[in-house]
Amino acid sequence: MRKERTPCMTEEVMPVVDEPTKVDLAASEACVRSGSFAVLISVALLLLISSWREQRNYAALRRYVSDRLALASMVDRAEDDPFWQKYKASNAEAESMSIADLLSATVVVSTTETKSAPAHKVAPSTHHHAQTARGEPLAPSPPTSVGAVVTVAVGVDEIKPIADALGRLNDSDVLTRTRLVSNFYNFSLFRWTDKRNFMAYRNQIFNKCFAGGLEIPNQVRTSDRFVPAIQNDGLLKCLTFKNVQELAKMELPTFVTPQLGDHVGSRTDVQLGEFLPHDLYWASILAQLLLFLIMVHFGAFVREAALSAHFPAPGTVFGAFSRSRLTLLIFGAAIFVPLLASVLVLWASWATESIFHSVCLLVCTLLIVWAFFSIQLVLWRTSYFKSLI
Repeated sequence: MRKERTPCMTEEVMPVVDEPTKVDLAASEACVRSGSFAVLISVALLLLISSWREQRNYAALRRYVSDRLALASMVDRAEDDPFWQKYKASNAEAESMSIADLLSATVVVSTTETKSAPAHKVAPSTHHHAQTARGEPLAPSPPTSVGAVVTVAVGVDEIKPIADALGRLNDSDVLTRTRLVSNFYNFSLFRWTDKRNFMAYRNQIFNKCFAGGLEIPNQVRTSDRFVPAIQNDGLLKCLTFKNVQELAKMELPTFVTPQLGDHVGSRTDVQLGEFLPHDLYWASILAQLLLFLIMVHFGAFVREAALSAHFPAPGTVFGAFSRSRLTLLIFGAAIFVPLLASVLVLWASWATESIFHSVCLLVCTLLIVWAFFSIQLVLWRTSYFKSLI
Protein backbone atom coordinates (compact mmCIF):
# COMPACT_ATOMS: atom_id res chain seq x y z
CA MET A 1 0.00 0.00 0.00
CA ARG A 2 1.21 3.48 -0.74
CA LYS A 3 1.98 5.45 2.34
CA GLU A 4 0.13 8.72 2.51
CA ARG A 5 1.97 11.84 3.55
CA THR A 6 0.43 13.28 6.66
CA PRO A 7 0.36 17.00 7.43
CA CYS A 8 2.56 16.49 10.47
CA MET A 9 5.43 15.19 8.31
CA THR A 10 7.77 18.04 7.20
CA GLU A 11 10.47 18.04 4.53
CA GLU A 12 14.13 18.40 5.58
CA VAL A 13 15.44 21.87 4.83
CA MET A 14 18.94 21.91 3.23
CA PRO A 15 21.31 24.73 4.22
CA VAL A 16 21.69 27.41 1.63
CA VAL A 17 25.29 27.57 0.31
CA ASP A 18 26.54 30.67 -1.43
CA GLU A 19 27.66 29.67 -4.88
CA PRO A 20 30.85 31.30 -6.22
CA THR A 21 30.30 33.86 -8.90
CA LYS A 22 32.07 33.89 -12.23
CA VAL A 23 34.32 36.66 -10.92
CA ASP A 24 35.29 34.50 -7.91
CA LEU A 25 36.15 31.56 -10.13
CA ALA A 26 38.10 33.69 -12.61
CA ALA A 27 40.11 35.31 -9.82
CA SER A 28 40.78 31.92 -8.26
CA GLU A 29 42.02 30.43 -11.52
CA ALA A 30 44.30 33.41 -12.15
CA CYS A 31 45.74 33.13 -8.64
CA VAL A 32 46.37 29.41 -9.08
CA ARG A 33 48.25 29.94 -12.35
CA SER A 34 50.36 32.86 -11.12
CA GLY A 35 50.97 31.28 -7.70
CA SER A 36 52.18 28.01 -9.24
CA PHE A 37 54.52 29.86 -11.59
CA ALA A 38 55.82 32.00 -8.71
CA VAL A 39 56.67 28.90 -6.67
CA LEU A 40 58.44 27.41 -9.69
CA ILE A 41 60.56 30.54 -10.19
CA SER A 42 61.29 30.62 -6.45
CA VAL A 43 62.60 27.07 -6.58
CA ALA A 44 64.87 28.07 -9.46
CA LEU A 45 66.21 30.97 -7.38
CA LEU A 46 66.82 28.67 -4.43
CA LEU A 47 68.82 26.35 -6.67
CA LEU A 48 71.02 29.30 -7.67
CA ILE A 49 72.12 29.86 -4.07
CA SER A 50 74.70 27.07 -4.14
CA SER A 51 76.21 28.57 -7.30
CA TRP A 52 76.35 31.99 -5.66
CA ARG A 53 78.09 30.53 -2.61
CA GLU A 54 80.79 29.14 -4.91
CA GLN A 55 81.51 32.52 -6.50
CA ARG A 56 83.92 33.50 -3.71
CA ASN A 57 85.93 30.39 -4.46
CA TYR A 58 86.01 31.25 -8.16
CA ALA A 59 87.03 34.82 -7.33
CA ALA A 60 89.93 33.38 -5.33
CA LEU A 61 90.79 31.11 -8.27
CA ARG A 62 90.88 34.07 -10.66
CA ARG A 63 93.23 35.91 -8.32
CA TYR A 64 95.46 32.86 -7.82
CA VAL A 65 95.70 32.18 -11.55
CA SER A 66 96.45 35.84 -12.26
CA ASP A 67 99.21 35.98 -9.64
CA ARG A 68 100.77 32.69 -10.76
CA LEU A 69 100.89 33.79 -14.38
CA ALA A 70 102.20 37.20 -13.35
CA LEU A 71 104.98 35.59 -11.29
CA ALA A 72 106.05 33.43 -14.24
CA SER A 73 106.02 36.45 -16.54
CA MET A 74 108.05 38.56 -14.11
CA VAL A 75 110.71 35.88 -13.71
CA ASP A 76 111.05 35.58 -17.49
CA ARG A 77 111.23 39.36 -17.81
CA ALA A 78 113.92 39.52 -15.14
CA GLU A 79 116.04 37.08 -17.13
CA ASP A 80 116.00 39.51 -20.06
CA ASP A 81 116.66 42.57 -17.93
CA PRO A 82 120.11 44.04 -18.74
CA PHE A 83 120.66 45.22 -15.16
CA TRP A 84 120.00 41.74 -13.80
CA GLN A 85 122.29 40.22 -16.40
CA LYS A 86 125.02 42.68 -15.48
CA TYR A 87 124.52 41.97 -11.77
CA LYS A 88 124.83 38.22 -12.36
CA ALA A 89 127.98 38.78 -14.41
CA SER A 90 129.61 40.61 -11.50
CA ASN A 91 128.18 38.33 -8.76
CA ALA A 92 128.56 34.62 -9.29
CA GLU A 93 126.20 33.82 -6.40
CA ALA A 94 123.44 36.17 -7.55
CA GLU A 95 120.86 33.44 -8.25
CA SER A 96 121.56 31.87 -4.84
CA MET A 97 120.85 35.14 -3.03
CA SER A 98 117.51 35.61 -1.28
CA ILE A 99 114.82 37.85 -2.70
CA ALA A 100 115.18 40.13 0.35
CA ASP A 101 118.89 40.62 -0.36
CA LEU A 102 118.27 41.23 -4.05
CA LEU A 103 115.77 43.98 -3.20
CA SER A 104 118.65 46.06 -1.84
CA ALA A 105 121.18 45.00 -4.49
CA THR A 106 122.58 47.65 -6.84
CA VAL A 107 124.26 47.52 -10.22
CA VAL A 108 127.03 49.91 -11.25
CA VAL A 109 125.88 51.54 -14.44
CA SER A 110 128.78 53.90 -15.11
CA THR A 111 131.95 55.26 -13.50
CA THR A 112 133.31 58.71 -14.35
CA GLU A 113 136.65 60.17 -13.18
CA THR A 114 136.99 63.96 -13.04
CA LYS A 115 140.43 65.54 -13.75
CA SER A 116 141.98 68.05 -11.35
CA ALA A 117 142.67 71.58 -12.59
CA PRO A 118 146.43 72.63 -12.73
CA ALA A 119 147.77 74.82 -9.93
CA HIS A 120 148.61 78.48 -10.69
CA LYS A 121 152.20 78.86 -11.82
CA VAL A 122 154.39 81.26 -9.89
CA ALA A 123 157.73 82.63 -11.10
CA PRO A 124 160.66 80.86 -9.39
CA SER A 125 162.25 84.05 -8.13
CA THR A 126 158.95 85.24 -6.72
CA HIS A 127 158.17 81.81 -5.21
CA HIS A 128 161.48 81.59 -3.32
CA HIS A 129 161.49 85.15 -2.03
CA ALA A 130 157.78 85.61 -1.18
CA GLN A 131 157.57 86.74 2.44
CA THR A 132 154.98 88.03 4.84
CA ALA A 133 155.16 91.43 6.41
CA ARG A 134 157.08 89.87 9.38
CA GLY A 135 159.65 88.34 7.10
CA GLU A 136 158.24 84.75 7.22
CA PRO A 137 158.04 82.75 3.99
CA LEU A 138 154.59 82.19 2.50
CA ALA A 139 153.12 78.67 2.40
CA PRO A 140 152.56 77.23 -1.08
CA SER A 141 149.00 77.72 -2.43
CA PRO A 142 146.79 74.55 -2.61
CA PRO A 143 145.43 73.39 -5.99
CA THR A 144 142.10 74.86 -6.99
CA SER A 145 140.40 71.38 -7.44
CA VAL A 146 141.12 67.70 -6.88
CA GLY A 147 140.35 64.61 -9.00
CA ALA A 148 137.15 62.55 -8.12
CA VAL A 149 135.43 59.30 -9.21
CA VAL A 150 131.66 59.48 -9.80
CA THR A 151 129.83 56.11 -9.74
CA VAL A 152 126.21 55.71 -10.89
CA ALA A 153 124.44 52.63 -9.44
CA VAL A 154 120.80 51.53 -9.77
CA GLY A 155 118.73 48.74 -8.21
CA VAL A 156 117.40 45.69 -10.01
CA ASP A 157 113.86 46.91 -10.62
CA GLU A 158 112.50 43.54 -11.72
CA ILE A 159 112.95 42.02 -8.25
CA LYS A 160 110.33 44.22 -6.55
CA PRO A 161 107.35 42.93 -8.63
CA ILE A 162 108.50 39.36 -7.95
CA ALA A 163 108.49 40.04 -4.20
CA ASP A 164 105.00 41.58 -4.45
CA ALA A 165 103.67 38.56 -6.36
CA LEU A 166 105.08 36.20 -3.73
CA GLY A 167 103.29 38.23 -1.07
CA ARG A 168 99.95 37.99 -2.89
CA LEU A 169 100.44 34.25 -3.31
CA ASN A 170 100.85 34.01 0.47
CA ASP A 171 97.18 34.85 1.16
CA SER A 172 95.73 31.97 3.18
CA ASP A 173 92.09 32.71 2.27
CA VAL A 174 92.81 32.86 -1.47
CA LEU A 175 94.81 29.63 -1.44
CA THR A 176 92.25 27.79 0.68
CA ARG A 177 89.28 28.86 -1.45
CA THR A 178 91.15 27.95 -4.64
CA ARG A 179 91.61 24.40 -3.35
CA LEU A 180 87.82 24.19 -2.84
CA VAL A 181 87.05 24.82 -6.51
CA SER A 182 87.89 21.36 -7.80
CA ASN A 183 90.07 18.34 -7.16
CA PHE A 184 92.45 19.46 -9.91
CA TYR A 185 93.23 22.77 -8.24
CA ASN A 186 93.20 21.11 -4.84
CA PHE A 187 96.05 18.75 -5.70
CA SER A 188 97.92 21.21 -7.93
CA LEU A 189 97.95 24.02 -5.37
CA PHE A 190 98.82 21.61 -2.56
CA ARG A 191 101.90 20.43 -4.45
CA TRP A 192 102.92 24.03 -5.23
CA THR A 193 102.59 25.32 -1.67
CA ASP A 194 104.28 22.19 -0.31
CA LYS A 195 107.24 22.78 -2.64
CA ARG A 196 107.43 26.45 -1.64
CA ASN A 197 107.34 25.68 2.07
CA PHE A 198 109.92 22.89 1.71
CA MET A 199 112.37 25.25 0.02
CA ALA A 200 111.85 27.95 2.64
CA TYR A 201 112.24 25.58 5.62
CA ARG A 202 115.29 23.92 4.09
CA ASN A 203 117.02 27.28 3.57
CA GLN A 204 116.08 28.32 7.07
CA ILE A 205 117.74 25.24 8.54
CA PHE A 206 120.95 25.39 6.49
CA ASN A 207 121.38 29.16 6.04
CA LYS A 208 119.76 30.51 9.22
CA CYS A 209 117.97 33.02 6.99
CA PHE A 210 115.12 33.73 9.41
CA ALA A 211 114.89 33.59 13.17
CA GLY A 212 111.68 32.14 14.58
CA GLY A 213 108.89 30.10 13.03
CA LEU A 214 108.06 30.66 9.39
CA GLU A 215 104.37 29.84 9.75
CA ILE A 216 102.16 32.57 11.18
CA PRO A 217 100.95 31.37 14.60
CA ASN A 218 97.35 30.98 15.81
CA GLN A 219 95.71 30.67 12.40
CA VAL A 220 92.12 29.40 12.37
CA ARG A 221 91.57 26.38 10.15
CA THR A 222 88.45 27.12 8.10
CA SER A 223 88.31 23.75 6.32
CA ASP A 224 90.19 20.50 5.82
CA ARG A 225 91.90 22.12 2.81
CA PHE A 226 93.20 25.06 4.82
CA VAL A 227 96.54 26.50 3.63
CA PRO A 228 98.43 28.30 6.42
CA ALA A 229 100.16 31.57 5.61
CA ILE A 230 103.93 32.06 5.98
CA GLN A 231 105.67 35.04 7.51
CA ASN A 232 106.16 37.34 4.53
CA ASP A 233 109.59 38.53 5.72
CA GLY A 234 110.68 34.94 6.27
CA LEU A 235 109.43 33.97 2.83
CA LEU A 236 111.50 36.68 1.13
CA LYS A 237 114.59 35.96 3.24
CA CYS A 238 114.48 32.19 2.78
CA LEU A 239 113.58 31.92 -0.92
CA THR A 240 116.37 32.46 -3.41
CA PHE A 241 115.97 33.66 -6.96
CA LYS A 242 116.65 30.13 -8.18
CA ASN A 243 113.86 28.82 -5.90
CA VAL A 244 111.44 31.38 -7.30
CA GLN A 245 112.39 30.39 -10.83
CA GLU A 246 111.48 26.80 -10.06
CA LEU A 247 108.23 27.77 -8.36
CA ALA A 248 107.20 30.07 -11.19
CA LYS A 249 107.42 27.28 -13.77
CA MET A 250 105.93 24.54 -11.59
CA GLU A 251 102.41 23.43 -12.61
CA LEU A 252 101.17 26.63 -14.16
CA PRO A 253 97.34 26.81 -13.96
CA THR A 254 95.55 25.53 -17.03
CA PHE A 255 92.00 26.01 -18.32
CA VAL A 256 89.53 23.83 -20.11
CA THR A 257 88.10 25.03 -23.42
CA PRO A 258 84.98 26.86 -22.09
CA GLN A 259 87.21 28.91 -19.79
CA LEU A 260 89.40 30.34 -22.53
CA GLY A 261 87.07 33.33 -22.88
CA ASP A 262 86.28 36.06 -20.39
CA HIS A 263 84.60 33.73 -17.88
CA VAL A 264 86.36 31.80 -15.14
CA GLY A 265 83.95 29.84 -12.97
CA SER A 266 80.76 27.82 -13.07
CA ARG A 267 77.72 28.67 -15.15
CA THR A 268 74.14 28.14 -14.03
CA ASP A 269 72.50 24.89 -15.12
CA VAL A 270 69.04 25.83 -13.78
CA GLN A 271 66.83 26.15 -16.85
CA LEU A 272 63.05 26.53 -16.82
CA GLY A 273 61.87 26.33 -20.39
CA GLU A 274 65.26 27.64 -21.55
CA PHE A 275 64.40 31.18 -20.40
CA LEU A 276 67.19 31.60 -17.84
CA PRO A 277 70.55 32.74 -19.24
CA HIS A 278 73.69 30.80 -18.36
CA ASP A 279 75.33 33.75 -16.65
CA LEU A 280 74.60 33.52 -12.92
CA TYR A 281 74.08 37.23 -12.37
CA TRP A 282 71.72 37.75 -15.30
CA ALA A 283 69.85 34.55 -14.47
CA SER A 284 69.24 35.89 -10.94
CA ILE A 285 68.15 39.33 -12.20
CA LEU A 286 65.77 37.91 -14.81
CA ALA A 287 64.28 35.38 -12.39
CA GLN A 288 63.62 38.04 -9.75
CA LEU A 289 62.05 40.45 -12.25
CA LEU A 290 59.75 37.69 -13.50
CA LEU A 291 58.95 36.78 -9.91
CA PHE A 292 58.06 40.39 -9.13
CA LEU A 293 55.70 40.64 -12.12
CA ILE A 294 54.05 37.34 -11.22
CA MET A 295 53.55 38.45 -7.63
CA VAL A 296 52.00 41.71 -8.81
CA HIS A 297 49.65 39.66 -11.01
CA PHE A 298 48.81 37.39 -8.07
CA GLY A 299 48.24 40.36 -5.76
CA ALA A 300 45.92 42.05 -8.26
CA PHE A 301 43.60 39.03 -8.42
CA VAL A 302 43.81 38.56 -4.64
CA ARG A 303 42.39 42.07 -4.28
CA GLU A 304 39.74 41.22 -6.88
CA ALA A 305 38.73 38.09 -4.97
CA ALA A 306 38.72 39.94 -1.64
CA LEU A 307 36.06 42.35 -2.99
CA SER A 308 33.55 39.49 -3.17
CA ALA A 309 30.87 39.46 -0.48
CA HIS A 310 31.43 35.71 0.01
CA PHE A 311 35.26 35.79 0.33
CA PRO A 312 36.66 33.20 0.72
CA ALA A 313 34.02 31.76 -1.59
CA PRO A 314 33.59 27.98 -1.68
CA GLY A 315 34.94 26.29 -4.77
CA THR A 316 37.84 28.75 -5.04
CA VAL A 317 41.46 28.30 -4.00
CA PHE A 318 40.96 30.65 -1.05
CA GLY A 319 37.94 28.72 0.19
CA ALA A 320 39.65 25.34 -0.23
CA PHE A 321 42.77 26.33 1.73
CA SER A 322 40.79 28.00 4.53
CA ARG A 323 38.99 24.79 5.62
CA SER A 324 41.69 23.81 8.15
CA ARG A 325 44.62 25.38 9.92
CA LEU A 326 47.09 23.03 8.23
CA THR A 327 46.03 23.92 4.69
CA LEU A 328 45.89 27.59 5.62
CA LEU A 329 49.43 27.37 7.02
CA ILE A 330 50.62 25.73 3.79
CA PHE A 331 49.00 28.50 1.77
CA GLY A 332 50.74 31.17 3.86
CA ALA A 333 54.09 29.40 3.55
CA ALA A 334 53.69 29.19 -0.24
CA ILE A 335 53.20 32.96 -0.39
CA PHE A 336 56.32 33.43 1.76
CA VAL A 337 58.56 31.25 -0.49
CA PRO A 338 59.25 33.95 -3.18
CA LEU A 339 60.35 36.46 -0.54
CA LEU A 340 62.60 33.87 1.13
CA ALA A 341 64.20 32.87 -2.16
CA SER A 342 64.93 36.48 -3.14
CA VAL A 343 66.45 37.37 0.24
CA LEU A 344 68.63 34.25 0.27
CA VAL A 345 69.95 34.99 -3.23
CA LEU A 346 70.79 38.54 -2.16
CA TRP A 347 72.58 37.21 0.93
CA ALA A 348 74.55 34.61 -1.03
CA SER A 349 75.58 37.06 -3.76
CA TRP A 350 76.48 39.98 -1.49
CA ALA A 351 80.15 41.04 -1.67
CA THR A 352 80.86 38.62 -4.53
CA GLU A 353 79.84 41.02 -7.30
CA SER A 354 80.60 44.64 -8.06
CA ILE A 355 78.80 47.41 -6.19
CA PHE A 356 76.55 48.10 -9.19
CA HIS A 357 75.52 44.44 -9.50
CA SER A 358 74.89 44.17 -5.76
CA VAL A 359 72.69 47.28 -5.85
CA CYS A 360 70.69 45.85 -8.78
CA LEU A 361 70.07 42.63 -6.85
CA LEU A 362 69.06 44.66 -3.80
CA VAL A 363 66.55 46.67 -5.85
CA CYS A 364 65.01 43.45 -7.18
CA THR A 365 64.69 42.10 -3.65
CA LEU A 366 63.04 45.31 -2.44
CA LEU A 367 60.48 45.08 -5.25
CA ILE A 368 59.61 41.53 -4.22
CA VAL A 369 59.38 42.62 -0.57
CA TRP A 370 56.90 45.33 -1.58
CA ALA A 371 54.81 42.86 -3.61
CA PHE A 372 54.80 40.36 -0.73
CA PHE A 373 53.60 42.84 1.89
CA SER A 374 50.94 44.24 -0.43
CA ILE A 375 49.48 40.72 -0.76
CA GLN A 376 49.69 40.15 2.99
CA LEU A 377 47.97 43.47 3.68
CA VAL A 378 44.94 42.50 1.57
CA LEU A 379 44.63 39.04 3.16
CA TRP A 380 44.99 40.28 6.75
CA ARG A 381 42.43 43.04 6.18
CA THR A 382 39.90 40.33 5.25
CA SER A 383 40.88 38.29 8.35
CA TYR A 384 41.82 35.41 6.10
CA PHE A 385 44.53 34.13 8.47
CA LYS A 386 42.52 34.81 11.64
CA SER A 387 42.17 31.11 12.48
CA LEU A 388 45.98 30.77 12.72
CA ILE A 389 46.19 33.19 15.65
